[in-house]
Amino acid sequence: INHPADPEISSILRETDKPVYVAVNKADNEDSRLAAHEFYRYGFERIIPISALHGFGVGDMLSDIVSTLRNQEAGGSHDHAHGTIQLAIVGRQNVGKSTLVNQLAGSQRVIASPVAGTTRDSIDQVVHSPEGRRFTLIDTAGIRRRGKIERGVEKMSVFSAIISMRRADVAAILIDAVEGITDQDSHIAGYCQDYGLASMVLVNKWDLVEKDHRTADVFTRDLEDRWKFMRYAPVIYISALTGQRASRVFDVAEKVYLNAARRIETRELNERLVEWVGRKPPVSKRVQKPKVRFLTQTGTHPPTFTLFVNDPKRFHFSYRRYIVNRLREAYDFEGTPIRLNFRTNRTRREDDPEDIKIT
Repeated sequence: INHPADPEISSILRETDKPVYVAVNKADNEDSRLAAHEFYRYGFERIIPISALHGFGVGDMLSDIVSTLRNQEAGGSHDHAHGTIQLAIVGRQNVGKSTLVNQLAGSQRVIASPVAGTTRDSIDQVVHSPEGRRFTLIDTAGIRRRGKIERGVEKMSVFSAIISMRRADVAAILIDAVEGITDQDSHIAGYCQDYGLASMVLVNKWDLVEKDHRTADVFTRDLEDRWKFMRYAPVIYISALTGQRASRVFDVAEKVYLNAARRIETRELNERLVEWVGRKPPVSKRVQKPKVRFLTQTGTHPPTFTLFVNDPKRFHFSYRRYIVNRLREAYDFEGTPIRLNFRTNRTRREDDPEDIKIT
């Protein structure tokens, strides 16, 4: 049950800029566990329903806390001020991933060869950008289509590349400008989207392309048409071999990383939500109308939001896309996917100051 002092306590905790776990006690049954989601309105990422009396959820809470402490001791990859950004260089075989890693590192750290499949395992290289920001470059093995992957060493190489993508903060998706966009490039971009990775697209070997002042624009439009699901990703035209525009990779990687870490206050979100819903109210063919309660951010990397409504089933999938588009218009989320979840708000009180009463 919400207490009148909860908003004030939440504000004090947010000012500490430390990890906060909200343990919602007395969650002894399914209804009370669902009601625990009400506390997302205060803008905290970790809401854990527990029962101190019966021990429900206490073990999970302790495991999460221990995991956070370990990450902080190790310098946690999401420490924006001092941590290392894990940058995975991903792509199909022979697009120049190892050459790019060497170029960014400023030395011959890994073997670069025109023979496809030279890199068999993911290789980490710690480097610093010209501005002094620390990066771990992850040179991954080339990823082929599933039907083309041979058993044995190559299968393990691809598996290793996918694992590296999942532990990265940012993915740089490398495309061969000479060969153009392939179906396999699209599959790899889809992996990045599925894993919630902040991403950028690097069109490599740009120095080998015959071009005029419109070539880059045409290539970008083709990319946006084929990758509608990843139009948020910035595109850079580079040459890993000559170093053309390679230095921009660090700047863009840090930018999309910080965008993936962006947090928006719940009150600010709901002020905008009133405007968005007023501009386009949700409609449904069902007898009972869809009603929006409030919106709150419930996670980062990628930015994750929860929209509390009377019944998620009454909302057409296009309304999710509408809210996500409005979030991108209002805030700089370039380079990062956005997750939006719909949740049922079953315990709304008429006197609740956090309820924006859009309906």
